[in-house]
Amino acid sequence: IDGGLLTINSKTGEIKAMVGGYDFNSSKLNRAWQAKRQMGSVFKPIIFAAAIQSGASFADTEIDEPITIEQYGALWQPNNYNKRFEGQMTLAHSVVRSNNIISVKTLLKTGIPTVVNLAHACHLEDKINPYPSLALGCIDAKLKEVISMFNIFANKGQYIQPYVIKSVKDQWGTRIYKSNPKHDQVLPEIVVDKVAKVLEL
Repeated sequence: IDGGLLTINSKTGEIKAMVGGYDFNSSKLNRAWQAKRQMGSVFKPIIFAAAIQSGASFADTEIDEPITIEQYGALWQPNNYNKRFEGQMTLAHSVVRSNNIISVKTLLKTGIPTVVNLAHACHLEDKINPYPSLALGCIDAKLKEVISMFNIFANKGQYIQPYVIKSVKDQWGTRIYKSNPKHDQVLPEIVVDKVAKVLEL
């Protein structure tokens, strides 16, 4: 089993620890910095943040039920991980349960372009196809992108670019390089606070 790990200071973006793989001799690929994986449910907070910003409330309810979506002549029937449907629930409960059906409904009600625009604002770099399956996190991303996107919810809505080197001095002690990571206010703090509280449940 191989994988990557990245730990950052949520306020500054400084990378505190990075594990790129199990054995550098067997694989030179840095899985924390280079490898892409499907985001899956880690993407869902973006959907609900976009919904809240568009006027939804976590107290709103939707029905967890079988649905069929037609697109480009094909039928798609998403399911929940446990293959069961629980009926009516609040958006907050659906996040806690990582419910797929409510995520799909929320994505469609909010508008796929709205969610895609927010995802790009969070510095997810790859092209994002505007399909309903986006609700299930069908988007590839590097771990460094995912951690900085998720950090927005721990950092009052601000995106901070992760970085490795803080500064460099020459042999005389003169600083010749200082890191200047990107800082963007991606979401209003009031929206982020609501999403973060639900993620803590």
